[in-house]
Amino acid sequence: MYNEIRIEVAVMEIHTREVHVSNVVLALLFVLAGGVLLFWPLKAMTICCQFIGSIIVFYGLTRFYMYYKQYHEGSYAVSLNLVVGLLTTAGGLFVFFRPNEVIRLFPYLAGLTLLLQAVIKVQQGLEIRHVGFTTWKGVMIMALINVIAGIVLLFNPFEAVEVTLRVIALFLLYEGISECWSLYQLSKAGRFQEPSRDRIENASYDLIDVDE
Repeated sequence: MYNEIRIEVAVMEIHTREVHVSNVVLALLFVLAGGVLLFWPLKAMTICCQFIGSIIVFYGLTRFYMYYKQYHEGSYAVSLNLVVGLLTTAGGLFVFFRPNEVIRLFPYLAGLTLLLQAVIKVQQGLEIRHVGFTTWKGVMIMALINVIAGIVLLFNPFEAVEVTLRVIALFLLYEGISECWSLYQLSKAGRFQEPSRDRIENASYDLIDVDE
């Protein structure tokens, strides 16, 4: 029974550590993306669109290859690969050669991302409040700012694309920094602290007493 408890606790530790690391990486990516967009808005987005377009085209070509291979093998499941290959290749070429059209959609994607992050911040604030830390109010205020920023980007009142991208860059920088602060508060509240050996020992003794 004791070994089963240790295994379960170890699994929980690995899971929480992975979640913590992924959230930190995401926050740092927000900061990096915001910094790049702030100084090179149009050039950075153009390069990003061309890179993504190249990946989509490559994926489409692989589906064409699968279609060609299955066709000569006499397989009946070839039409799907042909359709997917045509659609993805056409879409990738459009993204690669018409990045300006894709950039126009970016404010809406960024707005939805900020709204989603606001929901996550509300959850983080509730967890911090549950522990008894007063900093949960700051996390909630950040979530409210996220909602306002997301709504602003969804309506996109800015006419110039470069201005819009710089505003998005500021919002992304804010999101990355505020997310790091929220994660730090969660860490202080014990959300990502590893269970101690004493807690494992006590849990095992309690189970032994129950069994007896």
